[in-house]
Amino acid sequence: MNWNHLYCFYEAAKHKSVKKAALKMGLAPSTVSEQVKKLEQHYDVQLFERKVREIVLTQKGEDVYSYAKNIFDNGMRLIDSLTFEDDGGYDVCFSIESHLESQAVSAFLGDYFQLYRDFGHTKTKRSKNFSQTMYFLENDTVDIAISDNPISNDMYKNFLVANNQLRFYISTSMAAKFRDLPMEQVVKKLPVGFLSSDESLILNATQLLKEQGIYLKESFFSEHLEYLETLALRGEIILAAIGNETIFQNLYCLGPDNEIAVPTYAILKRRNENLLYARKLKDLLHVENEDNTARGLINLH
Repeated sequence: MNWNHLYCFYEAAKHKSVKKAALKMGLAPSTVSEQVKKLEQHYDVQLFERKVREIVLTQKGEDVYSYAKNIFDNGMRLIDSLTFEDDGGYDVCFSIESHLESQAVSAFLGDYFQLYRDFGHTKTKRSKNFSQTMYFLENDTVDIAISDNPISNDMYKNFLVANNQLRFYISTSMAAKFRDLPMEQVVKKLPVGFLSSDESLILNATQLLKEQGIYLKESFFSEHLEYLETLALRGEIILAAIGNETIFQNLYCLGPDNEIAVPTYAILKRRNENLLYARKLKDLLHVENEDNTARGLINLH
């Protein structure tokens, strides 16, 4: 395998243009085109369908590009570990715990996408719970995890990225029925269903409510929004969830006096904090070297 041939193919496939690939590598377009042809000739395959304005990958080309992308992404990470310069780039992957999919978190990811777009794509995975978040981080399945459970371990760094609100919703018919009752009385009439992937959110929220003199009749959690929303619309439960209020536009919000602040963090391995994707995270959050943790905010964990 001639790695120069493969790298020229990779850049051309990535940019869908020999000309753009040549500009990226500082080579003449004819040189890039020649290198790709040599790769095809050596293995007797056709990797591109050459069009007038762009190149299109054949099925074999798609397969080769998939392997090449993994190879050169790892190569760029190797280069990144050796320099503090913004040299090269690669895709970065976030995991987001399902109950934290909110407008605030989406806005943060949108800002990060804009800052990182010159270096690679910002990809996301859904994490079912904190245990899966830890698995993703420990096994390098993701680069950064979004969680409301900061890790108190020297191997990891926590960066505050959002201050979500836990809100309580009931059906409009129940809201009319209980309109003269304060929150502490309403929660004694119906069980509270928490949209959460981690029971610790319920335990800590319940404790914070108790400190305000609010005691829940009963509570449970589910990871399925449609299930909880159906129960709330039927007047069976109060729905407690983090997220944009417009998601629950058919329900009545008992806030804002009863909202609970939920600090939400970006977590990464400390050993990676000087890599490109981590430096861009710090740039976005205006962080130098100190922990960007929330002092004075209510921490549910």
